[in-house]
Amino acid sequence: MKPIRQIFTKGFLSTLLLIVGILCYAQQKVIAIPSARISVCVNKTTNLIFPYKIISVDRGNNDLLIQKAKGVDNILQLKAAQTGFEQTNLTVITSDGRLYSLMVDYADEPEAINIKFSNDTSAIEQKTAITSLYNEDDLQTSSNTIIHQKRFLRVHTRNQKIRLNLGSIYLLDSLMWFTFSITNNSQIAYTPKTLRLLVKDKHQAKRTASQETNITPIFKLIPTTVPGYGSEKIIITCEPFTLSNKQRLVIQLTEQNGGRNMTLFIKPHILLNAHLLKIN
Repeated sequence: MKPIRQIFTKGFLSTLLLIVGILCYAQQKVIAIPSARISVCVNKTTNLIFPYKIISVDRGNNDLLIQKAKGVDNILQLKAAQTGFEQTNLTVITSDGRLYSLMVDYADEPEAINIKFSNDTSAIEQKTAITSLYNEDDLQTSSNTIIHQKRFLRVHTRNQKIRLNLGSIYLLDSLMWFTFSITNNSQIAYTPKTLRLLVKDKHQAKRTASQETNITPIFKLIPTTVPGYGSEKIIITCEPFTLSNKQRLVIQLTEQNGGRNMTLFIKPHILLNAHLLKIN
């Protein structure tokens, strides 16, 4: 039989170690990383710009369409697969080891479609420190200025009494602004459905995959309808770019519930005629 003193000593040490373990566990802090909230829709692309290369992406469900932007490794593009989906989440990990947690909602008109993650905050703040790369109110104000500027270009196309004309290209606030006019020379109202900007090769060899790049506008101002024998303006805003002699900028405008679709080709030298606009 063991001495009572020895048993007491072992029991005391075990109890003491248990208490110390509980106290150490209690002192550990569980840090909850808050999630930033963004919104997406079905007819606009939301661009997330990260300071480092994207190495992992996980989405909550298939209601959220995601892809990396072509030619870059730090921009993720999002779009809704259907309208009105329930809130889901998005997790992105970048090459510097940081995790970005986002809650994604559906909105017919997202507050921002170009979102940049800051690179000058602390490790925890970095997860939710996002700012709109372009302020929507500022873009709207600039578009009101652009729309009243002089037209100096006359590149156009026609289809079934609908005319699409490129009127001007301006550089303002480090952005490239295209102004178009759409004229309806028929009695039937014209309702635009989609407008796309593509860069395509001028000549494409047979049996060769088509080379084209989609340009995502930063800002678009498109009329909901063009009445019979009426005319409306369109404004498209992009990051400034140029084309090689073998490329063309293609503007594709389609009609809602109709076949009066148009394709306008813009040659490289047209872009170089852009006018710099200074506002005092």
